Amino acid sequence: MAIDRHIIRYTDFPFPSKRYLPGEDIHPSKHPSGDHMPKCRFNSISFGVQTWRDSDRYLYAIDLFNYGFWWETHEVLEEIWREIGPKTPTGLFIQGFIQIAAALIKKTQTFHRGAGRLSEKGLSKIRLQSGVFLGIDVSVFSKDTASFLAGKKPAPIIILNTRTIN
Repeated sequence: MAIDRHIIRYTDFPFPSKRYLPGEDIHPSKHPSGDHMPKCRFNSISFGVQTWRDSDRYLYAIDLFNYGFWWETHEVLEEIWREIGPKTPTGLFIQGFIQIAAALIKKTQTFHRGAGRLSEKGLSKIRLQSGVFLGIDVSVFSKDTASFLAGKKPAPIIILNTRTIN
């Protein structure tokens, strides 16, 4: 997948050297040469509904997602998910986002059943919120994700709404 220079970036952090695909590449943590993630120095802002705009870790995850680094998106978001608490409303939203990223990987690997299961779980968590949450228009993101998984549209791109309260 080529990098599209027209998609908005929210950070200046470098992208990984390659996209990791489970089962097709060496797992980054299991082989010394497998770690392809750049070493990024993220700010130490506590992530939350009021602070997401200032979280360069979250914004980098959006960049990764938009450019098809879905496994890497999951890795970055998992740190946020653990920090905020998996069972909180924000934690469930982030978990849903992680599951959607995993579903997109499965879709590109033509594991349709796995993609379907993960997307159902992820979308159900994302849809616990409405309107715009953490800068993401929940309805648009849900529809674009479902359309991609159904083979009707290209992969979803997130354009953050930075003017919202949450």
